[in-house]
Amino acid sequence: MTEFAINVVVNPTNATRGANVVRRELGRVENSADRLRDTLQRAFAFIGVASGIKALFNLSEAFTNVQNRLKVVTDGTRELNAVTNELFNISQRTRTSFESNAAVFSRLSLSTRELGISQKETLEFTESLNKAVIISGATAIEASAGLIQLSQGLSSGRLAQDE
Repeated sequence: MTEFAINVVVNPTNATRGANVVRRELGRVENSADRLRDTLQRAFAFIGVASGIKALFNLSEAFTNVQNRLKVVTDGTRELNAVTNELFNISQRTRTSFESNAAVFSRLSLSTRELGISQKETLEFTESLNKAVIISGATAIEASAGLIQLSQGLSSGRLAQDE
């Protein structure tokens, strides 16, 4: 049998050059990914800020509507503030919507004005209505809708069977 000797010479120059090219391209991909991440973070932050501003605007609009409603049934700023605070307290105690409580109160006040019922009594009645709704087990949306419907019926001067 004959023996052959093979000498293998490895020249790492091309491999090193290729590894450097791969390393450089991976660095570029990493930089691009970092820039994309930063851009997305700024975009999401902007969307969050915009949503917050819109929510604040909607809240401000709702509060302005409530205040305008209450101005109709109160005399002066002091009374408006007192009624607003008490309606807020009622909402907190009964865990119900401030906006629907204000709607019920203003409609009740308008419809009972000629009966000589005081604001204190109307506020107490508003709270009692809320407590009755809570005991009934209605959801917050059902309660709000029911109270508004009841106040509409009371303000019209008559209650229909569906109210």
